[in-house]
Amino acid sequence: MNDEYERRKRLTFAEAEGLVPLPGQHRRDVVPPRLRAKLFQVIYGSIKSSCDYSFCVTHPWNFILLRKHVDLDHLLVNRFTTNFNAHVQYLEGIFGSDNAPQIYGLLTFLLRDPLVPRNLKHAIATILEEGRAGFRVFGGDTLMPAVSEHEAVAIVNALNDARELPRQGAFAHLTAASVALSEGKHALCVRESISAVEATVRSLTGKKSLSDALVELQKRVHIHSQMKSAIDKLYGYTNQEEGIRHPLLEGDEANVDEADAVFMFGACASLVSFIESKARVAGTSPA
Repeated sequence: MNDEYERRKRLTFAEAEGLVPLPGQHRRDVVPPRLRAKLFQVIYGSIKSSCDYSFCVTHPWNFILLRKHVDLDHLLVNRFTTNFNAHVQYLEGIFGSDNAPQIYGLLTFLLRDPLVPRNLKHAIATILEEGRAGFRVFGGDTLMPAVSEHEAVAIVNALNDARELPRQGAFAHLTAASVALSEGKHALCVRESISAVEATVRSLTGKKSLSDALVELQKRVHIHSQMKSAIDKLYGYTNQEEGIRHPLLEGDEANVDEADAVFMFGACASLVSFIESKARVAGTSPA
């Protein structure tokens, strides 16, 4: 009861119920409201700074917006206006709705236009990175997925499998790991991810330690010795890296970055699915 209470204190209701398990880094079809609001703010501010006393857009944004009008929106040039409020209304339509292709399409156009101020391009890149968006800026002018499509599909499948398990401990840990990853809490993501594997193996064997549980599981289910060794090493990494499963003695944060957390989350989600699948085939796990 206390463990469940502590877990739920860190989550929204939807997150606690496993209704939003996929981290932002793995979502290419969604731009969260906080990200849209920040992107709107910096683009709005940059355009407004070029307005004259009558709120008409001047250099450089009059040329940028004219190119966008013709080249991106494919509208007739005689319909173009320099009225600031008209462009604000357009931006509100883009960033007020969660239309990821439209939003990322506009961002790509702005990143590649030679007249867009450098500080705005830098702000866009920073917002996407700090907001842990599904796409990031590479090379200054190109949006690339934060994780590969293969990784994203594998994690979706693994989470769907975990959701259906008779034992919900693993799914609870994976949900907490997903939330931590979306919030940039990389060490917590790694800890919750490996805890999902630990919960799965322990629930199947009744053993307290992961090492003992794996030995016991091997007696019931065929798991190659190298696969067992790999799981042991992942667990060993989380125990040896200070700040993941044990308090830091020095410094403020564990030496874990986003790439580490994304890898561990995906690897552990897949391991939970793999172990449960093996157990079902061997008749160890309930259907």
